[in-house]
Parts: sequence; structure tokens; C-alpha cells
Amino acid sequence: MTLVLMPVVDVSGNEMNQGETVTMFNDLCVMAPATLISPTIVWEPVDALTARASFTNAGHTIRAELSFNEAGELTNFWSDDRYQTSPDGKSVKKVRWSTPLGPYRSFGPVRLASGGEGRWHEPGGEDAYIELTIDDVQYNPRSR
Repeated sequence: MTLVLMPVVDVSGNEMNQGETVTMFNDLCVMAPATLISPTIVWEPVDALTARASFTNAGHTIRAELSFNEAGELTNFWSDDRYQTSPDGKSVKKVRWSTPLGPYRSFGPVRLASGGEGRWHEPGGEDAYIELTIDDVQYNPRSR
């Protein structure tokens, strides 16, 4: 698989930095759960299968709620601290964002979600703007 990066929008500023802090924390939760013992994360239990977290990075503190199944696997992550960019790229607005996950499988020595979605929760309903399937995960691969 070849991954190509291309600009979709060109937005910067405090809102985008905060929004990307949400994305970064989500990535840590989904792909690198061993990092979640960091002192930059404060955890608060909600119930047996739900926790709230605040994560601080580069002066930005965001909050998220995480849901787990009975096996302890993360099944959903949502935050009200992410900004959605308008189609013309000229404005941003705060919109609830979530990443439902599953099913889980082993990738070498680790067990991770093998797929998920990125969802915006607009007043008129939810919109899955991306669906991902994870085929392979390699940690610290050697150069070829």
C-alpha cells in the first residue's frame, strides 16, 4: 500500500491546535495504549465500562470520554473539544467527534482494534466521514 498526502484544507490557529490535540490523544488511545500512563493524562472513572480523561499537550488541554467492553477493549472515544472545518476551509466550529472501534485482533504481540470510523455529531445527526480497516501494525520496523 502506498500512502499519498495531499492538502485538503489549509487551516491553522488555536482551534486547529486544540483539535489536533484531540486527534493525537485519540491516536494514543487507539494505537499506543501503553502511553496512557503519562502524567499529562488525568483519568476519572464514570462507571465500570466508561472513563473520562483530560490530556494536556503543548499548552492545550482537551477532554474525552472512553467506552470499553467487558474484555477491556476500547469501543468508542468521543470529545466535544474538536473543531470541524467548513467545506471552503474559511471557518471552524466545535462539533462532537467520535471514533467507534472494532473488532479487535492480534497484531503480533499486541491486540488492537482492526477498524473504526471518524464521526461528526451534528445537530441533524451523525456523519461517518472516514472508515478505516487496519491490516497490519508494525512497531519499530527496521529500515529496508
